[in-house]
Amino acid sequence: MKTATLAAATLALVASNSMVGSTLAAQGAPAVPAVKPGATAAPPLPPPLSMNEQRFRELQARIGQAGGMTASIRQDAESLASSIDKDLTAATTDRDQMLRLLPARAQLAIWTGDSTAMDAAFEKLLGMTTAPDAVAIAWGRELVADGRPERAVDFLQSRTFATDAAKIDGKIALSEALIAISRFEPAQAALNSAPGPGRTPKQMDQ
Repeated sequence: MKTATLAAATLALVASNSMVGSTLAAQGAPAVPAVKPGATAAPPLPPPLSMNEQRFRELQARIGQAGGMTASIRQDAESLASSIDKDLTAATTDRDQMLRLLPARAQLAIWTGDSTAMDAAFEKLLGMTTAPDAVAIAWGRELVADGRPERAVDFLQSRTFATDAAKIDGKIALSEALIAISRFEPAQAALNSAPGPGRTPKQMDQ
């Protein structure tokens, strides 16, 4: 069973593109992450824009309650994926709805082990989003989690990231992909080439 999730970097898109925050929740993790004492709770999700978006949120909550994928949940995930595919090609689906449904479709593909559908959802999202750096980094990390680190390396090396923060995350993701194929010296070189100023404590640890 795959436990990979859309990378946390994509959380930045929730505000900028009205993406579904629950799309990023871990398979097998609670639908609403526990808040540590003193921490600020995440803002509530915006209302769903479609029935299938609501179905996705409900399915994600079921996975959290069940502690992972079950045969019944998998069947429902495959059914929902098929339904979302129809929405994504419908003339009545507007851009805002697409920006909600595409990450959901990618997550469903991750849960069901459909690499082709995952790539298709990420590729389409990458062409529509106003935050392509976050989507690209998320896709690169999911390629590694999907057992395709060589493709992740090629993809991430082909990208030009717009901000220092994205460049740092991109180099970290590239380093992880290189480590996955035992290219340790290039992995270290990738980290060393990341911009130094502006690194967050989390980035400094990686």
